[in-house]
Amino acid sequence: MKKLDFDYIDALVRRMRSGDSTAFGQVFAQTYEDLYSFAYGYLENEEMAQKALEDTYVQAIRDNQSTRSHGIFISYLRLLCFKTCFNILHSDVTSILVDGVYVPLDKIYSLPFLQSRIVILFCCDNFSAEKIAELLGMSASVVRQNLALGIETLK
Repeated sequence: MKKLDFDYIDALVRRMRSGDSTAFGQVFAQTYEDLYSFAYGYLENEEMAQKALEDTYVQAIRDNQSTRSHGIFISYLRLLCFKTCFNILHSDVTSILVDGVYVPLDKIYSLPFLQSRIVILFCCDNFSAEKIAELLGMSASVVRQNLALGIETLK
């Protein structure tokens, strides 16, 4: 997977927000592989992963002129992609069993983004720390640490 050039994407987002119609296509080309890798790893289905990305980019286009800082656009795309994938698999879920207690999804989403993703993947999708680490591109020890922090915060 190619490494994202955040400075280049930042410049593209600025151009996109100022009305440059070609900039979004370039943002798409720069970010698609990263987002598809996550979506396919989570959904384990090529068609659903492609649908998730389509929905992610459509939402990003709708939100193009929002007040979000262009500096966090990649994080925003990743958040949209995660929520889209989650909704594809769990459209009727409003709470998740976390450490023996049902916690509303809104409360889980109020955690820092990394912690919320890890808590959901572990508690709702029953992914192991190793599977989450592979999916998110980090070590299993970082996953376990963020899982523990997230669960502790939710108590």
